[in-house]
Amino acid sequence: MDIVLKNGIVVDPLSGIRKTADIAIENGTIQSIGNIKKSTQELDCKNNFLFPSLFDLHTHLREPGFESSETIETGLAAAAHGGYGSVCCMPNSLPVNDSAVITKYIRYRAEEIGGCNVYPIGAITKDLCGKSLSDMYSLKSAGVVAYSDDGFPVEDSSLLRKAMKIAKSINMPLFLHEEDKFLSQDGMIRDGEIAVRLGLNGIPPSSESSIIARDLEIVRETGARIHFCHISCIRSLQLIKEAKRDNLPVTCEVTPHHLCFTDLDVGQYNTNAKVNPPLASISDRDALIDGLVDGTIDAVATDHAPHSYDMKRKSIKDAAFGMSGIETALPLLYASLVKSGKIDFSKLLYKMIITPARIAGVKPNTIETGRLANITVFDPSETYNVTEKFFLSKGKNSLLLGKSLEGAVKATIFNGKFSYRMF
Repeated sequence: MDIVLKNGIVVDPLSGIRKTADIAIENGTIQSIGNIKKSTQELDCKNNFLFPSLFDLHTHLREPGFESSETIETGLAAAAHGGYGSVCCMPNSLPVNDSAVITKYIRYRAEEIGGCNVYPIGAITKDLCGKSLSDMYSLKSAGVVAYSDDGFPVEDSSLLRKAMKIAKSINMPLFLHEEDKFLSQDGMIRDGEIAVRLGLNGIPPSSESSIIARDLEIVRETGARIHFCHISCIRSLQLIKEAKRDNLPVTCEVTPHHLCFTDLDVGQYNTNAKVNPPLASISDRDALIDGLVDGTIDAVATDHAPHSYDMKRKSIKDAAFGMSGIETALPLLYASLVKSGKIDFSKLLYKMIITPARIAGVKPNTIETGRLANITVFDPSETYNVTEKFFLSKGKNSLLLGKSLEGAVKATIFNGKFSYRMF
């Protein structure tokens, strides 16, 4: 055997298996699961969880064009460090991924680097400008799994309706960033008591929920599959719940930072707390947790948004939106939600592995003999301080800097080989 993971707690959210066992890996695949005697390389995984590698629906790899903040190579290293074996990368690069040429470049670079599957998402509109549609057909042929103008809403409802009709005809989903720019304008954090106290322009929750309401009406007409990115407030959740009751083909995601932080974490103008949509109220956060548990929210996605020091070391007014999150997502959620009893670990993994893959149209990973060995080893008890050295991403812009975190990815195995290894 090439590798044997010994004495681990195997958790497979697809099959529902949870048991202590060894996993033998040979020639890239899982050869056996059980009590394995012989191997060339053994890793003692006692008290560690072994589960299929995570799948992120919402990652910003920045390349091409913004390599000072991230590259495909550093982004994939960060993904492996966080326990991820697959990521969907958003199109807001430079040039924008609105053509087959850019899609093919991203796929080529990802395959060249290895260690993680990369599924590009193509732009809905050319240059993300919202004026004319991209060539959605050629983008699909080049290998995109969805379309999005993430970072920008498609403000022209007629144009979005055309995009939905095309997407429906070729069985592809649209991933929508929902924001009424007329309402959000120059806001920096969530509108409310904290924004008033800090003297900052606020972004009202209606800037998100009003566009979701508009787009759900277009979905009723077109029947297109829609995935709502990074929802953040109670009213958005209510609208999506109603749409699901009406059997509309909609899914949604929530980020770890919206599940674990609130606008209180802005503190004294901490630019690492400046994200879009903004961190919300305690009641919004609690509603999002409830939505994750009751099934209204389909997936957890990191919205990993790394930025260079220069982009964040500014006043909160001028700093870029976004948080580097793919390396801390799992330990943060385990410590905040699983250990507190708010969600079962297997259910959380389902939302980080199974539903994300299905939304992207990819066959989910599972731990069974004959399948490719894509496995994460996670130690739930290891405690450490988060410093800049912790991050393999170029983006160190995290609210966890200087804080203690419990739970660590010890290894990530991609197609039978280590893409990240701590022991």
